[in-house]
Amino acid sequence: QTGFVSQPLSPRAAKQRESLIRGATTLAQRMNPRVKVEFAERLFGGGAALERSSGRSTGGKMEAVAGFHDPARGLIKVALDADDAQVLATTAHEAWHSIEPLLTSQEMATLVAAYPAGEGRSQGETIAYAFERWIGDRFAAATPPKAKGIFARVLRFIRDLGQMLRGRGFRKAEDIFKAAEAGEIGARGSNVAPIK
Repeated sequence: QTGFVSQPLSPRAAKQRESLIRGATTLAQRMNPRVKVEFAERLFGGGAALERSSGRSTGGKMEAVAGFHDPARGLIKVALDADDAQVLATTAHEAWHSIEPLLTSQEMATLVAAYPAGEGRSQGETIAYAFERWIGDRFAAATPPKAKGIFARVLRFIRDLGQMLRGRGFRKAEDIFKAAEAGEIGARGSNVAPIK
């Protein structure tokens, strides 16, 4: 059994974080115009969905969570008890879940090759966390050290070359993430249940 409980957002807290809420909502609705976005002071979850996401058993206990996607209601809910960058990254993660079913089989194959499932997480969660990290890096205020940037470019080149040699073409995981952020994937169809 899956459950989520939220601590409502007080009017004062909503006013204090108004620009963050507006920015996070804009990000989610640019990715998927059909998704509803709500915010809470804190969120708690438990059960199968949390276990798929975290990759560990919770023993039926409720734990604090950063956000969740409810496909039946077309809803994303995000906790505001983190810094702004993390709230935006969590919003992107949950919005990703809302567009997963709209990915083509070729896009999914590219993402699976780039981000194989691990740590007890489902393939969908592994890719959603990769997208969350990608968004976080894009919105990070700090510039990575030059050496780290060079190393990351070399790794990207090797991964891209491997994808090309495996016949996946030149469409890279980063291209798919860019299309998701820009709303190109979300524009393909209706909000349906995510990949299991």
